Amino acid sequence: MSKETKYVCDRCGHTQYEDNNQMWNIAVTCWHESHSRNAPWGSKEALWCRKCCETFHMLKFSTDENKDHVPAQPPSLEERIREIVKEEVGELV
Repeated sequence: MSKETKYVCDRCGHTQYEDNNQMWNIAVTCWHESHSRNAPWGSKEALWCRKCCETFHMLKFSTDENKDHVPAQPPSLEERIREIVKEEVGELV
């Protein structure tokens, strides 16, 4: 009997059953000056698919489909932080 592993993107819900390097662990860690420098104040990890990583320009390479596509303007750091906070607040509610 064989085992089958299911990979699910934590951002969009995309599912794949084989590990062909199309999913990435994404981590965000917050540090605060009043806490020890050796321990993070807060940390969040997630598994993202290729499409979500490309949406946020986190990959140095892109698929052939997106080769000719030039994004108008990549999202700023503040926009990325807002989206992460919005996702986290949504999980708490």
